[in-house]
Amino acid sequence: MSRRRDKGHEPLGPVYLLRSVKDQVQLFQEKRGILPEENNFVNLIGVIITQCGQAMYAVFTMFLALIPAMSIFIYVVHFVLDRVLDIVTTRRNKELWVKGGIFIVQLIGLFILLKFILGAIFAPIFSMQITIISKMLFFDEE
Repeated sequence: MSRRRDKGHEPLGPVYLLRSVKDQVQLFQEKRGILPEENNFVNLIGVIITQCGQAMYAVFTMFLALIPAMSIFIYVVHFVLDRVLDIVTTRRNKELWVKGGIFIVQLIGLFILLKFILGAIFAPIFSMQITIISKMLFFDEE
């Protein structure tokens, strides 16, 4: 009973806990320049829209950062066409077989390298971007 009297001036447990959490959040926001008077519904919606916009910008920027890497495709096409034309225009049989064999080894090396690049770099990023976009478009809850 005496213990109850000592704590009589303290607020109740759940209310005290909620106020303590609110005060800590308010201190955190005040350190970042957000006054308690600015804590209203309109500002909340503004913050949500701004943060979503920044997140979308980050996803879009990540996608744009991959575009220069797409030039790999152009270099590969140019290399293959150049080698095929060189092989087709070769007149001597022995030289044709040597160039053809070297070209096949080069294609195998290119295939392994491109498979690694596409599997390790592009596939995870594209998968993540497609997931984000589909969740935004279809409001997927998963």
